[in-house]
Amino acid sequence: MTIEKDIKEALKLKKVVIGGNSVLRGVKTGSVKSIIRASNFPDSVMMDLNHYKSVGNISIEIFNGNSKQLGEVCGKPFNVSIIGLKK
Repeated sequence: MTIEKDIKEALKLKKVVIGGNSVLRGVKTGSVKSIIRASNFPDSVMMDLNHYKSVGNISIEIFNGNSKQLGEVCGKPFNVSIIGLKK
């Protein structure tokens, strides 16, 4: 439940990046401090994120639900597989 609370707080402050490409761009530029991914996030993209995670000292947390449920928590009418929390 703390992950959901963190997501909702970040949404209020407009400090959320949604989507794989946007999160990866944020990781590369250093504007993302933490990543939350859905349990059904593809492993192929995760390999790239793991590389940048180690370089940028970023934490990756797994949301206890699929991408549809993560989208609902974010208040979106579509599936969300990954989000980044900005610094």
